[in-house]
Amino acid sequence: MAAGFILAMSSIGCVRDNTAVIKDKLSKAEKLKANGNEQEAMEALLDAANRIDDDTPLNVQTETYTQLGVLYYDRHKTEDAGRFFQKAVDAARANDSITSYPNLLWNLVLTVEDNDSIRAILSECRDLSDLDRNRYGFLAMRSRLNIAKICAMTNDTETAKNILDSIASAVQTDDILRIEAIMEKAIVHLAEDDHENGINLLQALSNDFLSLDGKTERSQLLYQAYQALGNYRSALEYRDSLATYVDSIQSIKSSEKISRIETEYNQRIEKEERERNTIIYIGCALVILLFIFILLLNRDRRMKARQVSLVEQISRLNLELSLLKENSESTVERKSDAIISKLRLSKELLATLPQYSLIAQANLERNAEDISKDLQKELYNCIVANFSDACNNLKDEYPALSPEDMLLGIMTYAGIGKDVISVLLRSSDDALRQRKSRMKKKIPAEVFDLFFCKTT
Repeated sequence: MAAGFILAMSSIGCVRDNTAVIKDKLSKAEKLKANGNEQEAMEALLDAANRIDDDTPLNVQTETYTQLGVLYYDRHKTEDAGRFFQKAVDAARANDSITSYPNLLWNLVLTVEDNDSIRAILSECRDLSDLDRNRYGFLAMRSRLNIAKICAMTNDTETAKNILDSIASAVQTDDILRIEAIMEKAIVHLAEDDHENGINLLQALSNDFLSLDGKTERSQLLYQAYQALGNYRSALEYRDSLATYVDSIQSIKSSEKISRIETEYNQRIEKEERERNTIIYIGCALVILLFIFILLLNRDRRMKARQVSLVEQISRLNLELSLLKENSESTVERKSDAIISKLRLSKELLATLPQYSLIAQANLERNAEDISKDLQKELYNCIVANFSDACNNLKDEYPALSPEDMLLGIMTYAGIGKDVISVLLRSSDDALRQRKSRMKKKIPAEVFDLFFCKTT
């Protein structure tokens, strides 16, 4: 029993998940369509439709099929639109609710060509609309009007006239449905060669309530009716008014066309302006990037030239030290000056290398003990590699200096903090202070001051 309960709950969860996915697809399709991406909206809706099963809520089915039908109808694919509108109607009918049902029937009738089917759908739409006149009153009358038109087309003129009379008497004088009903009844009379009644109906329509298209149709019908009766004078009057209305319509269409052309032109200009600005922005960005690249390249070139110059100066000092070493008459001061100059040049060379940033990186560490082993090793090797030649000179000139003495001196001279040096040399502060004190007795004052007094 417990297993059955778990299985049932799992099934309910799957249904909810599938419904949620379909709703997400519907929401996505609405956004895509609003942004003009109709093809992607169509794909999302078709995916949603493929996920529909017997457990999908009927209202979700209705919405999915309706949106698909509208998209196909907008693409003039009437057959596909009708297929999905029919599915939407079936889902709404199964839902046993008239909410939006008449509208769905109205959508469906737009895709049907058979008069009998159209009349049946419109009759159902009319009957359902009558159940909720507050919401669907206009739709009910519109359904009646179209049923009347079908009756007229199928020569059931008496039924058509009765329906049209009921519409005309049920709505206000200036209501567009009343005007259309009277106009349609006049057309029925004229089709039956009952020109007198047709003319009377048309004459009863006030131009004040007619649109320009309505006035044009009224004048056209009256012109034809009077012409059929042989009343050419009246026919000519309405032909003249018809020409006036046609000219007005053409003028409006021309204005709309000009307005559309102007709008399209302005949109094209704006698009070209945006594209031109984009090109300018991209060009400026490329120029800036190129300028930065040139600056970096130039800086790198200057740095390389500086390094070459420093190496050449160090080489000359090496030669000088070698000569001083061979010359027994060389003074201690001259040798010390040469070694100090070499240390300064070595420090300048270090400052041009990428590894120089390791010193600042290590000094910025709040707790020197937290410096990673890799950084310690890299920093140690950098100092040793850069000052090894100078250390050899120090060892030759001042044999009492131990390797640890020289490392303490050159690390301090390079700008490494005492806490970092303590970690690198694995010595306590007291031990470093004592070593520093002993070094003062092993080397000349000017070398000691260079190491520890930060003289340049």
